[in-house]
Amino acid sequence: MNALPAPFTPEDCDLRGYEWMPLFGARLFSSNFEAHASDLAFRVAIKLYWECWQQVPAASLPNDDVALCRLAGLGRDLKLWRRLRADGVLHGFIHCSDDRLYHGMLAEEAIKAWESRRKQDAARAQTAERVRRFRERNPNTNGESVTRYKPPSNAGGNGGNGGGVTQDVTVARAIRQDSTVQDRGGSTSAMTGESLPRARARTPIPDDWKPGLKEVELGLRCAMNEAEIGAEAERMRDWAKAKGALFADWDARFRNWLRDTILRREEERRRRPTTTDDLRRDWNLPSFLAPTKPPGTLLS
Repeated sequence: MNALPAPFTPEDCDLRGYEWMPLFGARLFSSNFEAHASDLAFRVAIKLYWECWQQVPAASLPNDDVALCRLAGLGRDLKLWRRLRADGVLHGFIHCSDDRLYHGMLAEEAIKAWESRRKQDAARAQTAERVRRFRERNPNTNGESVTRYKPPSNAGGNGGNGGGVTQDVTVARAIRQDSTVQDRGGSTSAMTGESLPRARARTPIPDDWKPGLKEVELGLRCAMNEAEIGAEAERMRDWAKAKGALFADWDARFRNWLRDTILRREEERRRRPTTTDDLRRDWNLPSFLAPTKPPGTLLS
């Protein structure tokens, strides 16, 4: 008795979550199976191709008629399933030593997709590690760099309790929507009588300003490295000094600066001819899944 072949894909080959799989229409629609299969058998075969792509290991199916009947979309109709199986609906699948059925051609493509997924996971882990190392090098950031406003201790005339309560600028804006009365340069809520923080004054960019943790993390997640983030910070500093720009929150201005830079790069890339590498990056696809010409709605 001949020994069964080894499984065609590693046991941890997992493509669940992928919404794409190769079809190879030229080979499929010119095959003997397509020429001789009934419409039902052909539909079931395509369904099983997709189901095996989502199994673990990928490109395999369980060697069990009950499970295969359900994966084929036939419910509990085992009689119909056995008739289709006898007619060759599992064309291309081979029984392997782990008692599963593997499709040779799909197994080759599954391994390519799995390797691509592992590289993507490694890249995400590398980005997370870069952020972690940055936090270790900058322990004083305490995980945030949101600019906050602290009212002076003498703010507010009649209802002044501005002694040390830190208010976020966005909170201050929301509070100012409450009806207020002006009193000697301060503002007091007509409903609560509590003093409200003043709007922050716009100032030139400080000489010692530099990006905080939140800004660096934004840049890293937008595929910039720390050198590029530093270069963009210098460009903004030069721009601010040349224009005499005034802003209340320079950290927020730099975050918008980074977003504008990313959008500008994307726009420049879209103006040049679209390549397969561009599609893989936009759609987060492995190499063999990137189409040659994308629908305009996905890249608009």
